[in-house]
Amino acid sequence: MSTTATNSLWFPRLYREHILACQTSAWYPLFERKTIKCTVIPALSDDFKAYLESDGIIIPEGAEDRDPSIEMSDDEVQESDSDDDPPQRYAFPELDAQIRQAISTYDAVFPKLNWTAPKDAAWMLSTNAPLKCTSPADVYLLLKSSDFAMHDLDEAGIFEGCVDQALPSNGLNGGHGVGDDADISSISSAELHENSVGYNLELVLKKWYEVERSREVRCFIRDNRLLAISQRDPNFFEHLVPLETQNRIRATVWSFWRREVKNKFANGRVPNYVLDLLLTRDLSRAHIVDFNPYAPRTDSLLFEWSELAELHEQALSSEERLGLQSLSLEESAVDEQLVSEATLPPLRIVTSPNQATRPAYSHNMVPAEALSDNAMQFAAQMAVEMAQRAREAQELEARRNR
Repeated sequence: MSTTATNSLWFPRLYREHILACQTSAWYPLFERKTIKCTVIPALSDDFKAYLESDGIIIPEGAEDRDPSIEMSDDEVQESDSDDDPPQRYAFPELDAQIRQAISTYDAVFPKLNWTAPKDAAWMLSTNAPLKCTSPADVYLLLKSSDFAMHDLDEAGIFEGCVDQALPSNGLNGGHGVGDDADISSISSAELHENSVGYNLELVLKKWYEVERSREVRCFIRDNRLLAISQRDPNFFEHLVPLETQNRIRATVWSFWRREVKNKFANGRVPNYVLDLLLTRDLSRAHIVDFNPYAPRTDSLLFEWSELAELHEQALSSEERLGLQSLSLEESAVDEQLVSEATLPPLRIVTSPNQATRPAYSHNMVPAEALSDNAMQFAAQMAVEMAQRAREAQELEARRNR
């Protein structure tokens, strides 16, 4: 069986609605009290998108929180005058003001675009707090340095794999119900092009605070069934090993999802998604971190997508055998042990130090001592060089595999 055919069995049909529902602006109003506080700045200008897509790492004028009366040194002036082709200048005073307002409200922020956070660029800030932004310049530097964030600028890439890829994105999926196997093949390519509507690029500024990464989990939901839970951080945490601790996590996650999220995300119209949660220190409660599409683009972490497909089949078989398809603890008198066995999803953690992987996005990092007084200039040069080397390595590997 081909890989494409196999993958089609691992994943449900993907619609534009599923992708759009995972934007922070789409789900935050509904779950505002169950998630981290944030500010969404909608409809970013075409000029800002052009800035993000431009070559080089240039901080817009007025974005840095420093005294504008400070003049450049003679050497800097001479160097600037000698440039035959000076870089294009950018300035976004209105956006700067909105970012500063959010920082004033939250003390510090963690930025992302519609779907994607610049986690791969965390090393660009010379701080002991990854992704902690205290000025517009910090926000711009992270976004400009991130390969991940660039994903949100490519509409074709965003909706890649959607069966209604060229249908309107206004509303949600343009009128096609979830699970609707609408015959989109009957729609002409001209009609698809005419009806295609782009999405609005937005900036999300979440309140920044330091969290214990061991308390973050990823949940996989298909057909409104919580299939599995995975530890998000790739490192080993000894306190997660005891079975009692794992069972508490499973119970808390399952209870939170069933009470607060099930049939509420996207008003129940999207049954397939991946949910990231942050548990409280006592592991008794949870907060929503993010929603992601149930699609190959989302990292399945400690599970394989094929395993999740098997769990989905097992869930269907179990429900049919036990008659638990519409099970609800408040409405069912089924034995508690039976409920636990039938509903609590499996949890997968890193079970030993040997299993732990290298730090996430380590291929994007530079030594800490490099982030000194000249951090921004050095980091910009390094980012360009490292990106070029990565592309060359990928091309070399591709040639070898031919």
